[in-house]
Amino acid sequence: DKLANIYDKQNQIPIVFGSQEACEALKVFSEYDKNWQLLDCTKLKRVNSKALEESRQAIVNAMKLGKWLCVYLGDIIPELGEKICTTKNRDTFPIGLWQYNGLKSDMVKDKIYRDDDKEGGQCVVRDGFRICVVLMYDSMCYQHSSWRNDEMKSRIPNFHHMEQVRCYTDQDVKKILEIAENS
Repeated sequence: DKLANIYDKQNQIPIVFGSQEACEALKVFSEYDKNWQLLDCTKLKRVNSKALEESRQAIVNAMKLGKWLCVYLGDIIPELGEKICTTKNRDTFPIGLWQYNGLKSDMVKDKIYRDDDKEGGQCVVRDGFRICVVLMYDSMCYQHSSWRNDEMKSRIPNFHHMEQVRCYTDQDVKKILEIAENS
């Protein structure tokens, strides 16, 4: 599995780029597959305590159960660095989410695990816990605009340390081939 190899061997968080169809398929997959947990950041466009708590629960659930955490950004990148991953929110949405193994320190775990989350008083992280980020292209040409490239660097903490992965559906491949034939 390419994503596991990036995470386990390269010690990087993979960021998956795809069309709307590809990213929505990954979102649905991560909602229903037993080895994945969805963290839907589209709910954080307007930062509120309910969305932050749901985010915390998704993070802790993935850690406790040893699942992949799919951080779904959708088509608009929320202001992660400036409004979400702040000192005020470190007990619900820690900046460590964006760093390889950044959630495994005892200090971070003690902030995000509640008493009900702990097992025998311990903040357990099971083998298999990994993170990947999913972001839609902002154009129909299967690439990001220069504006989006700048936005990723400024809004996604630690973006420069992530490994970029392109993802295509069969329909995407057909469209790409049609574009190539017509150009």
